[in-house]
Amino acid sequence: FSTSPSADQYYKVDLTIKTVEAVRGGHAAVLLANTPGALINVISNTGGDKFSGKVKYTRGLSQNANRFDANFGGKIAPKLKFNVGGFYRADDGIRPPSYRANEGGQLKMNLTYEIKPNSYLRFYGKYLNDKTAWLVPSYYSYDGSGQGKALLGFDLLTQILATRDTKVSLVAPTGKTYNYDFSDGVHLKSLAGGIEFKHITKNEWTIKNNLRYQTTTSNFTGSIVTAATAYKANVNYYTLDGQMLNNPTGFYTGQSFIGTNSTDKQFSDNLDFNKQLGKHSLSFGAGIHTYDIDLFSLGATFNTEIANQPRTLLIGSATGNGYSGINIGTYRKGTTGITSAWASDEVSLGNLTLDLGLRADRFHIKGQRLQNTTPFTNYTPFDENRTYGTASVGLNYKINDHHALFGRATRTYSALNIGDYSNFTFNPDAVKDRGVFMSEVGYKINTPKFSLFSSLVYAKLTNIASSMLIPNTTAGFISIGTFASSRNLSAEIEATYTPSKNLNFRLVTTFQNSKYTQYEVTAPSNARADLAGKLYSWSGNYAERIPNVIWELSGTYNYKIFDLFASFRHIGKRWSSPSNVYHMGGYDELSMGLDCKITKKLGFRVWGDNLTNSRGLTEGNIRGDQFLLNGNFEKGSLQIGRIILP
Repeated sequence: FSTSPSADQYYKVDLTIKTVEAVRGGHAAVLLANTPGALINVISNTGGDKFSGKVKYTRGLSQNANRFDANFGGKIAPKLKFNVGGFYRADDGIRPPSYRANEGGQLKMNLTYEIKPNSYLRFYGKYLNDKTAWLVPSYYSYDGSGQGKALLGFDLLTQILATRDTKVSLVAPTGKTYNYDFSDGVHLKSLAGGIEFKHITKNEWTIKNNLRYQTTTSNFTGSIVTAATAYKANVNYYTLDGQMLNNPTGFYTGQSFIGTNSTDKQFSDNLDFNKQLGKHSLSFGAGIHTYDIDLFSLGATFNTEIANQPRTLLIGSATGNGYSGINIGTYRKGTTGITSAWASDEVSLGNLTLDLGLRADRFHIKGQRLQNTTPFTNYTPFDENRTYGTASVGLNYKINDHHALFGRATRTYSALNIGDYSNFTFNPDAVKDRGVFMSEVGYKINTPKFSLFSSLVYAKLTNIASSMLIPNTTAGFISIGTFASSRNLSAEIEATYTPSKNLNFRLVTTFQNSKYTQYEVTAPSNARADLAGKLYSWSGNYAERIPNVIWELSGTYNYKIFDLFASFRHIGKRWSSPSNVYHMGGYDELSMGLDCKITKKLGFRVWGDNLTNSRGLTEGNIRGDQFLLNGNFEKGSLQIGRIILP
């Protein structure tokens, strides 16, 4: 429902995890609301019949990292089991800022009472308190290759443009003072708990109910690099301690500050029924989910050196904190309620299996919209309802014990959310339902030494909501809402080959062709003079940041107490923006490691990622190269991008 905090911040992997289940493609949208692409279910350990445990210590050789993981579980009474575990970590970061980049941990526990075999009542809880560094986009030297070439005096692969002057105090347009600290990065504190009940009746109905409540506070302090500016000989530049730079040369950078504070509360309750009736495997259920959010963010601009761990600059005067243009970036306050019902049936017809699924979700979005003008005390309430449906049908034909054909088609949605209605520039005509259609056909092989999963996928998305930042007349930017539709064609292959019991190979490939079927933007009248009123049409262009090919070849070799593993990954070319002006080059990553089973109870592992220090860019200038000399960059010019980690 919100990109801050993002979904992955609520969840951290540690030794409490038992296994991971994944549902890719259309059926995921039947199992859970608003999951058109895939569903991942992470299952925690719940304790065995005997007391057991595991501890792990990890030392990061390249970033001064220390991490401790532990998990313990077992029986404490004939019908009562427990499990408890978690982690704590601290490290300087793979591209270290001037402060501790990552620090925190979590504690998870559960208690299970066995009513009878396969029937239980379980209580569980989790406390998470973890901060992660924000990796600032940086500058590289353009050489036409689409790679992140180092600048003279700064290398974005190993260095960082995060200012060392971390503490910031800003007065919002509302008159309230907010204090931020860049060293806090992305910091989330979350407390969650729930009750899970499973019961199998005498006539073999399986009834399962899962109730969960979570409350979270999240703070984000970060920045995004903007245009570089040349130092001027007739202007004095100072650091925050009042020291004047001595005849600086080259460039300094502008940065857009983002400070976000949010609290959210989530409640969910899902009830499922399952039963095997002859050739039918029936499943149906209902659920509710509420998401309450209160989020406020400030934006501003400031300047820093272009250097590793740079200092914040004052221009022309040694007074002040260097921040200007303070504005309210985002305001979201309200509740989203979802009421859902679903049903599915897997029908076995000899060699043919038919899978049918239906789902209905009712969204109720209620909140208030801030009028982003003086005196910043006016609010407009909103109360909206939306109903979405999902339908999916799948077929699997078993040719023999080793070969099968399959296909699936799904029509579903990507839901509107509270952010669509709480925007300062809300326009009812600009709120459009987002539709998703997916279909695939494929072939599967499963033999003792070789397995193959291959599929051809077609996906169509309509009314993709986004925004475009267009330069204005004062060297700033105007944000305008945009909508686009797209289609994607892809071929996916996953194959494993085991020539001997000691040796295994795995190949995963994706070839894709993703294009906008409709995407047009008209620059507003207050845009830069050469842009104002101009129509930009990118219909038929390739979608940005989507590689044309991804493939990964990995292998493992077992010898006595040693397991050697290696992986080689290739990410293909991508366009940096929908204008298709600038191509970012493909790149490769090599990872290797060694496992050693010293005893049955003691193991040791060493591994490394990106061992060749590949310099692949994951994205280019977020403001779009269509406004930067139409992509006709000079060799050696400073361009903005994100690079993979060293």
